[in-house]
Amino acid sequence: MRRRRVGIGDRILAGGVASVVISVTGTRVRLADEAGGVRTVTAAELACDPRFEIAAAASPGGARPEIGLEGLPAAAVEEAALRLTS
Repeated sequence: MRRRRVGIGDRILAGGVASVVISVTGTRVRLADEAGGVRTVTAAELACDPRFEIAAAASPGGARPEIGLEGLPAAAVEEAALRLTS
């Protein structure tokens, strides 16, 4: 099986709930779901736990600045903005 990296913007199914990766720090991966819930999981959980499935990778060119935070839950956008200003 080919190894791949998980990155910001990747779509993850977490227990059947669609989520998007909003940050990766060391082995910690933060996911935001469409209802605004944010949770942190480990990279090992994403790789080994059958409750997680990588639904779609972000575009291979990385984040596209023209898209910004569009499509993310409002709570995730607010949290990101607070982290940038602190």
